[in-house]
Amino acid sequence: MPLVLCTEGELSFLTLIVSGLDALVYPFKNDRMPLRADTPAYYSEADFSGYTGAISLADWVAPYLSNARAFSSPSPALWTHNGGPIDNYIFGICCVDTANNLLWAERDPRAPVLMNPMQSTYSYQNVLTLAAEFTG
Repeated sequence: MPLVLCTEGELSFLTLIVSGLDALVYPFKNDRMPLRADTPAYYSEADFSGYTGAISLADWVAPYLSNARAFSSPSPALWTHNGGPIDNYIFGICCVDTANNLLWAERDPRAPVLMNPMQSTYSYQNVLTLAAEFTG
């Protein structure tokens, strides 16, 4: 018989995941389509003028239900070009844990996004979802 994950179970499991998730996100500047077996070595971290480094995803909101799915997200990550001489094309976002394990990578559908004094900010909002999927 299949296991049935009930609504409160979805909320509880997602709460466990995000409460223990100590992760950092950073924009990557190389033209890469993320693959399941990737490691952080496949992604070159941005270094445009004003880049302040990876941003912690430590402040996840309490999971909530919407359309039979549990959701949670941290505050948006934001990076700003300071007008200096170094520009980057940004292709997406990587997320690593404190041991530098790649948790996920996501290609920006707008890639490449040029970070220069004319396009001075780059933001990222992550949302994790959890739902029971039933198959016959």
